[in-house]
Amino acid sequence: FNKDDVRRFLRRVNEALLKLDGDHLDPIHVKPLDKAGSVGHLAIDTEEDIEQITDADFPLLMESHLDGQEFSCEAFVHKGKVRFLNITEYIRLGYSNFVPASPSLEEKRPLIERAVQQLVDAFEIEYGVIHPEYFITPDGTLHFGEVAARVPGGHIFELIERAYGFSAYEAQILCSDPNTTDEEIEQFFPDPYSFEGHAGCLMVHPNRDYVEDLNIPDELEQHPYFEKHDMFTPPQGKVAERVGFGNHYGTIFFYGRDSEEMRDLLKGYEQYNFYV
Repeated sequence: FNKDDVRRFLRRVNEALLKLDGDHLDPIHVKPLDKAGSVGHLAIDTEEDIEQITDADFPLLMESHLDGQEFSCEAFVHKGKVRFLNITEYIRLGYSNFVPASPSLEEKRPLIERAVQQLVDAFEIEYGVIHPEYFITPDGTLHFGEVAARVPGGHIFELIERAYGFSAYEAQILCSDPNTTDEEIEQFFPDPYSFEGHAGCLMVHPNRDYVEDLNIPDELEQHPYFEKHDMFTPPQGKVAERVGFGNHYGTIFFYGRDSEEMRDLLKGYEQYNFYV
């Protein structure tokens, strides 16, 4: 691949969408094949954006854009069957999410469970944990995004434990062991509808290149949903360049009954300057 191939792909995608000259282009996404997660990802909205791609980014993956609400699933698989499915609602990818999802997304659970089981069947997965991501449109159409056979990021395993009361790491070990019995699986996992509240987290990234102190507002710490944080001030003051979503400077954890309150809380502090 080279930049001309990316340019042709952008044009071909928009021709397929019947876009005319002068119309706003539908974006495409590119990501180097040798990078993990979101590292190196670029959204290409115009042909000029293609110039951001460097020679070191090739070979790369090119994809068309999917609309809809993005979410992930954490599927615990044993003997080829999904034994427990968590649905994680993303507020902003790489910044905030909560478990389990809000009622509007959880009501799609039967559809999502079928899709995840089809994924397990297609890849002939017998044991362990998979972490697929999907998009769902307002009309209820489900689009597959990607899947990873690993522990998810975003503190999702910690949120599962807070919301459902079981260790997701222990669950991964149980589901990875062919000798685990069906009775042990059934006794371990709760009913997915049995949660009493939503566990959420906000991953904090400094909005500046150099920081001197940590600024946590009193109203946040006094909010009934606030539980804890592990934010820290970099000892050297210099903020490392952000690569992907992994190097946030601490996380704030929340727990509460109302998913809308949780959503508003996470969105409300997304751009707050915790580092000054």
